[in-house]
Amino acid sequence: MIVLPGKRGFELLSRASPVRVHVLRDLDTTPLLPWKVSSGGEVELPEWLVEVLEREGLVARVEERAISDLDRAIHKEGSLTRPARIGGDFYSWLSREIRRAMEDPTLHPADKRRVLDRAREFAIRRLAKIVRYALLSQEAGDVGQRVLSRLTLHERVIYHHLRAIISRWISEVLAEEGGSDG
Repeated sequence: MIVLPGKRGFELLSRASPVRVHVLRDLDTTPLLPWKVSSGGEVELPEWLVEVLEREGLVARVEERAISDLDRAIHKEGSLTRPARIGGDFYSWLSREIRRAMEDPTLHPADKRRVLDRAREFAIRRLAKIVRYALLSQEAGDVGQRVLSRLTLHERVIYHHLRAIISRWISEVLAEEGGSDG
């Protein structure tokens, strides 16, 4: 049986997702950072490491987003046949924004609902494309790195699980039908 990661698994994926940061002070090599990065440079690091380095004032996220970026992402997703390129930390950011909106006592309940609805709309648009590519891969083989490179770590896990589920189902159906002929 193929099982998607649970809440903890998705949290771990979020913590491993790459985040682009601007280096504020020289970073020497450590067991956590096996290469030296000079001040003023930009680099992608996993979310968990960015959180540590941010607290120390060593890095700043390059791409700080606003909730209005969600509307732009939805529009872009609707206008492309392939998944749009979004940052590897998009879902982590979106989750934080939803939490922030829900906990904001000054935000009108209708605005809170709108944030949730827009986030759901974005996720459904992305998932529809992932499902389509998982199905397409059954006919044309793997969809290739071009499409997979546009997916976040979370989405790649979903894509590979869906692909395996669909492939197994097709194999079982064909085996069943093949067995009844002979």
